[in-house]
Amino acid sequence: MRHHLAGLLALGCVVCLPVGGLSQVVFNEVYYDADNAWADNANEWVELYNAGGSTVDLGGLIFTDHPDTTWEGYYLIPGGTMLGPGEFLILCRDADSLNSHWSIPPAVTVLAWGDAPTTTYLMLHNDGEDIHLLDGETDVAVMWYGDGGDLGPTNAAPDVTAGHSLGLYPDGSSTGVPSDDYYDYADPTPGEPNEAIVPVSSTTWGKLKAMYSVPKGQQ
Repeated sequence: MRHHLAGLLALGCVVCLPVGGLSQVVFNEVYYDADNAWADNANEWVELYNAGGSTVDLGGLIFTDHPDTTWEGYYLIPGGTMLGPGEFLILCRDADSLNSHWSIPPAVTVLAWGDAPTTTYLMLHNDGEDIHLLDGETDVAVMWYGDGGDLGPTNAAPDVTAGHSLGLYPDGSSTGVPSDDYYDYADPTPGEPNEAIVPVSSTTWGKLKAMYSVPKGQQ
């Protein structure tokens, strides 16, 4: 056994954790329109989530607000950036600004794209945008909202009020159709699970109207 192990080491064999496919990474929550009390651009952030069962290597992927990097700004994710199953990662412009306004769990990786030459024009427009996580020229993840930016308004997630975010529920549950997938969150949760959204059905609203309406003849 010792001789066998020594042989493996001599060959330079390295035991490592399995790394999963990139398709399990999604844009889980997007905060693009900061509250009026804050400077919009400095407080934008995007949350990535690994919806798969294995660790993913994000190093070398490109985050951008254009289907390619020809015209818009982009951020190159540093080599060695790993995202485990069920884990979150935050991409933001300014880490200090992020941490001054939100309580980010210590275990969550935060990467700031800052104001480097390639990221000067990387910003999330309030009226609509498309954001991409690219492996070369291939979309690993993509979502669009409002007017949809370069992708247009078809199937875009709804535009939300300043201070709100767009999020998936359950976490990671993306079908590729943002208008169906993303919910309006009044209380964003960067680095933490998104809470359930309980819609008020028309039947419930009808029952409420019946309870409080005044019968005819008694008006």
